[in-house]
Amino acid sequence: MVVDQAGAFIDDVYAGAGEKGLAHSHEVGDLLAALGADDETVAAGLLHDVVEDTGIALDDVRGAFGDRIADLVGALTEDPDIPAYPERKQALREAIGRAGPAALAVSAADKVARLRAADRRGSTLPARKVEHYERTLEMLRAHGIHTTHTDELRRRLRAHDLRRRERTAAAPALRP
Repeated sequence: MVVDQAGAFIDDVYAGAGEKGLAHSHEVGDLLAALGADDETVAAGLLHDVVEDTGIALDDVRGAFGDRIADLVGALTEDPDIPAYPERKQALREAIGRAGPAALAVSAADKVARLRAADRRGSTLPARKVEHYERTLEMLRAHGIHTTHTDELRRRLRAHDLRRRERTAAAPALRP
């Protein structure tokens, strides 16, 4: 089964490259499986950061998993040749939108997993990342994607914004 193969693949490559993204990749795959996504979409969710996080090339993903999964992973991979963060994230969102519903579903699950992790740590994301997430949510709406993940993404972004505002308001009181 392709999901099991993708899980074993990332377990192997992240073990060699440091396990920084391994738990996140598994969480994205689990979110997609819980949503009822097809096996190739779940596999792409498991693999979505493998090119950015490890020494694995997109051609390696294509050789191991075929064109559909590799094309999804490619659409979900930032272009390292775009140096400016806003332009790089805009190009990423455009590629995800062109790739269609499966890539959009993976993107939503990715953002939910990242926000859940921040909530577990009690931390806030940088403002530019939150802006990217908000624009991603707008993109999902524009493409007619409405799932439990988009609902959770919306709720978590609101809660995240409130937490950041509370910390900002409390910061002057903490200074001597």
